[in-house]
Amino acid sequence: MYTLVFLSFICMNALLGSDVLCIGNALVDTFAFVSENRLSQAGVEKGGEISVSSLYFENQLSTLSKTQKKVTGGSAANTAKGLGRLGCSVSLLARLGNDTTGQFVQSVMAEHNVHLCTNLFSGTTSRVLCLITPDGQRSFLFCGGTVGITSPLDVNESTLQKTKIVHHDGYILRNKPLLEKSLALCNKLHIVASLDLGSFSLVREHKKYILENVLPRIDILIGNSDEMHTLFGSDQEIHKALLQRSALSVHLKSKKGCTLYCNGKALEIPTHPKKPIDSTGAGDLFTSGFLYGLLHNWSLEKSARMGHSLAGEVISHIGAEIPLHIWKERNLFSNQEMPVDSNL
Repeated sequence: MYTLVFLSFICMNALLGSDVLCIGNALVDTFAFVSENRLSQAGVEKGGEISVSSLYFENQLSTLSKTQKKVTGGSAANTAKGLGRLGCSVSLLARLGNDTTGQFVQSVMAEHNVHLCTNLFSGTTSRVLCLITPDGQRSFLFCGGTVGITSPLDVNESTLQKTKIVHHDGYILRNKPLLEKSLALCNKLHIVASLDLGSFSLVREHKKYILENVLPRIDILIGNSDEMHTLFGSDQEIHKALLQRSALSVHLKSKKGCTLYCNGKALEIPTHPKKPIDSTGAGDLFTSGFLYGLLHNWSLEKSARMGHSLAGEVISHIGAEIPLHIWKERNLFSNQEMPVDSNL
């Protein structure tokens, strides 16, 4: 019952036409399986991410085996694709270059029923090299494109006037003017603002700013244990901090499921653990399912179970996409409800 206040917040925009606007990077991920030692050679912490030059990126690619896979990526884009497959009206605000990479992203978003709130700019699109260790953990090398970052001018009242939820991926923390503009508009227009913390390295980089300037204005905070520990400290400190938030917080705990916090109460939601082939996109697809449930006035528990179902499926495949044949087999188009208590 304590979710009613939060759900009514979403329902304020229930008669409007658009569901979710996702803001963040849209890029192409290249996946490769590597040993633990290969991470140190690449200069990245396990589970973390670093920014590298185009030359360094190409050099790392050249040293990997030919068994690589390329898919569209970016946390916000992954969440948008999941929502689009579920039948939600969803848009993505991100900059793309007018290169083969950008054109590829554009075509994949169209296939997933995601509207792109951008034109193709002259320049190159961002890329990520995802190194997967035998335990399914992934570490990232990020190569930014030359098209520049999304401008605060790209977000305005006309962009958001029909939106119920604005979901931000963690990498927007490196574009504070855009985040500040978006959060101000969400507050003004009574739109739910959601944030996925992204990675522990991002949280470490922007911890003070998150605690002082972001948390007070975010309605839905989503983060895994590494990110929550980096932001708050021990398990006890995480629990205490999230209980003190009146807004909704989601602590993702991998095989242990998640803990939901809202209005000073905590709710444990278990999951059915699967051995991951690649954990990329687990949090993003959880968010797709979770937001889908909230948009359809489901309870927090049922929404989280929906998120667990999608996360459990995506980790069974390489890349942050659930294959189309899985969606078709489950008949998940046109807003049909998933049997959330079983694996996909």
